[in-house]
Amino acid sequence: MKHLRAYRAYLLCCIFGVGSYLLYDACIGKIYQVDEYALSIDGHTTALVKADSISCLKHTQCYARGPQQLCSDVMRQFDWIQSMDLLYLPNKKAQVKIMTHNPLCVVNSDYVLTDGVKLLSRNIFEDRWTSNLPQVRVAVFTHDNKMPVLSDSCITFLRTIITSPFLSRYYCVWEHDDKACLYDKNIVNFAIIFHPSIPPDSSIVHCCDNIKQELIERHVFDVPRTKLWIADVRFKNQIVVSQEKRRGYDTNIR
Repeated sequence: MKHLRAYRAYLLCCIFGVGSYLLYDACIGKIYQVDEYALSIDGHTTALVKADSISCLKHTQCYARGPQQLCSDVMRQFDWIQSMDLLYLPNKKAQVKIMTHNPLCVVNSDYVLTDGVKLLSRNIFEDRWTSNLPQVRVAVFTHDNKMPVLSDSCITFLRTIITSPFLSRYYCVWEHDDKACLYDKNIVNFAIIFHPSIPPDSSIVHCCDNIKQELIERHVFDVPRTKLWIADVRFKNQIVVSQEKRRGYDTNIR
């Protein structure tokens, strides 16, 4: 008999606990139910991205318990969001302020490296925020869920090289941890090779420019673009000049 009473008491406690949880869950949903969002994004993203954000907010609020979880869930779905603030207002309204990661440079034409060390699709950002950014190329990507992934050493290099004044005259390509190139924008058959951890300074680039001028005077660039003249500055106190056949991604730089 005692066991039966104890079992009944246990069963009642379970029913009461489940009922309380469901009631709490329903109340939370009603309290934080929003019919109208006033969304403010800092201007970097496209109208389509903003529309997706509103749609995600409305969907996520159905199961999020409170503003903190709602913000966390939305930020987990959109990696371009740097921070997000949510303020509930009367009459089932809410004000949402989203800050995006700032774009630093365009990578391989289709991607953008941001100040949050994230590689994002260029389509996320409005053209006015990316059209004048430095453009760099990465020869080899690894992929995670179809999205390219940059190594830490590559990201460090890109964040350094984009401040170089030489990018106005050269295209930059990161090949691997021990090799990067500057391809001349005007003389398409000339490139400077250097170690990514030691970008060439103005004096080295000036020496390479002198070498390039000598080659121009010898008319070596008058032939078709099948050969590439290289000034390799990875050696101490010397620049090694050589010639090699252009590779596939070389010919696609311009």
